[in-house]
Order: sequence, then C-alpha cells, then structure tokens
Amino acid sequence: MEYGCLTYDDTEGGWSQSDIPTIHANDESKVDERITQVSIDTKDSVRWSLAINAEEIEDFTFKDDSGELVPRDKKSSMDGWFIIQYSGGKNAPTKFDLNLFWVKNSTRSSQNVDRNSKEDHLLLKLRTDFDRLTPRAENVLSKLPSWCSLFGKSTSPQTLSFLNSLPVNY
Repeated sequence: MEYGCLTYDDTEGGWSQSDIPTIHANDESKVDERITQVSIDTKDSVRWSLAINAEEIEDFTFKDDSGELVPRDKKSSMDGWFIIQYSGGKNAPTKFDLNLFWVKNSTRSSQNVDRNSKEDHLLLKLRTDFDRLTPRAENVLSKLPSWCSLFGKSTSPQTLSFLNSLPVNY
C-alpha cells in the first residue's frame, strides 16, 4: 500500500466476524482439464475488487443468481493478474460463483512456489469496501489534516475495507 493507513491494532470494534467476506473453494474436477469452483460472498459490500492469478489460471467464468456476468473467453491480464472491479447499487448481488480453468502445467505444487514473494502463492485476492465508521477509524480520521481524503471514489468514499485471499495450495 502506498499513501494509505493500514492497522491491525484495536480493529475489532464496529463490525463482527459475520461481516467478513468469504472465498471458498467448493469443488474440483480433472476430466480433460482442471476446473475449480469457488464461491464468493461479499456480505454487505457492493463495491469490491477481485484479482485472479493469471500464472495459474488460464481462463474463468463469473456469475451471480441472474446468470453469467463474465463468460469463458480470452481475457487480458495486468502484471500477472486478471482483475474484476465491481460497483453495485443498494440491491446489488453479493454472492457469486467463479469457475477457474487452470493452466495445463500449473505450478501449484508447494516446491515451485517462491517463498520470497507473498503474492506468488495466492490464487485469488479480494478487497471489499464498506461504508462503516468503526471507533478506531473514527479516531484515526479525527487526527488527519483536512486535505486528506478517504480511500476509494471521491464521490462515495468508503471507510472500511476487508482483504481476503485464497492460496494456490488451498
């Protein structure tokens, strides 16, 4: 993170464990190709970003209850990651299904993972933003100079973000 505020101390107040978004690998098949089904629940967050490791995943599909949002097709990646950014309204869906189509000779085995790079062993990274002011965040914000702005869009900044991930060797 550059030019931000990240803390782990005194962060328990203002939210509960049930508020934390989840990523869960459900099922895997290996008939002709390796496919992993993943469910994502962003809880109350309707603005989030999902990164998918393009070194391990060749393609993916992404859907909600209304149907397929991202079909299987050639996609471009940036710096080794496929990126999905989402911003929905008040009644936007929060539960999604992701099908991951693995690269033929994936480096999933733990011997091939570079232990010096934390991001090299991640399959998925999820950041969810919430419009919630916790006691800790309120204390920090009260001490910032007036020229500082909150993280996210300037027209609708969010005060709380959760970071979640799924390792390659889940």
